[in-house]
Amino acid sequence: MICDSCITLKVSLEVSLSFTPTSPKPLLDTMTMTHSNEVTSLVALMPCPFVSKSTQELEETHAEYWQEEARYTLEQAAQDDESGIFFTGQVSFEGDERLTLQLIIEEPLEGIETLSATSAEPLSATEIVLLKQHRSIWRVQATAGRKMGRLAAKRVSQVMGTLIDAGASAAFMPGILRLHSTRFLRKQTMDLYSPSELANLFEGAWQDGEGWMRTRGLTAFGLPELETSTKGGMNGAYFLLMDVAANMLFQMAPYPDGAQLQVGPHTYTFISGPMSTQVEDDEVPINGIFGVNTIIK
Repeated sequence: MICDSCITLKVSLEVSLSFTPTSPKPLLDTMTMTHSNEVTSLVALMPCPFVSKSTQELEETHAEYWQEEARYTLEQAAQDDESGIFFTGQVSFEGDERLTLQLIIEEPLEGIETLSATSAEPLSATEIVLLKQHRSIWRVQATAGRKMGRLAAKRVSQVMGTLIDAGASAAFMPGILRLHSTRFLRKQTMDLYSPSELANLFEGAWQDGEGWMRTRGLTAFGLPELETSTKGGMNGAYFLLMDVAANMLFQMAPYPDGAQLQVGPHTYTFISGPMSTQVEDDEVPINGIFGVNTIIK
């Protein structure tokens, strides 16, 4: 989130500015910072090989990529700013005043390459090197919740796609602790109205080691997280959770207590949870603030 107290001054971004980050921010610090942000926000951290970028170039890339006009604005942070922020800015969309995205360009994120194992698609050795050598993090943030959730997911996806086309090497989603490769992002943003593809981008899952698996990410949409037993297998539990999460994103509402859902030959029932012994998500504590629904067979 942009700090209101930051003193900024406008600069022309047609010429690349010469910032040389010298002290990368530890990964844990940035993840903790994200936890303190607004609960119903979608956040993407984009490691980039550049610090500054021409806003005109970004707008042209956006228009070519999405066949839609968007306005990118950036302001340079004060030189004595010790927060590690180089620029702040916004992305607005022509003909649509419902939502404006926030941009924060900040110092590199130390150790982000160690998250390559969380990617759904393996990163190549070259991609891992690019991650390690990134010069800045472009933080993209939008208020979501139930009212603006699908629109926020669409707009964040578009800006991620634009930055990937401009040279970003990946996208780290701190709300679900997943790193998305450029290939994965391009595939999952082909249909911005597909709930399943949005779920793949903004939802994740974790298991507690005691027979339960739970989602991450539904909280940003103002929805309860989901959990289910892993007794039938990890893969089955994961795909069940992701399918139900996609349905909830489509209707942007939780299933009522006692509701039943037919999936293949099985009937599942939703009850107020959690039934698992681990009440809180230790890695991302904000997840579950709107409750946890348990899916039982």
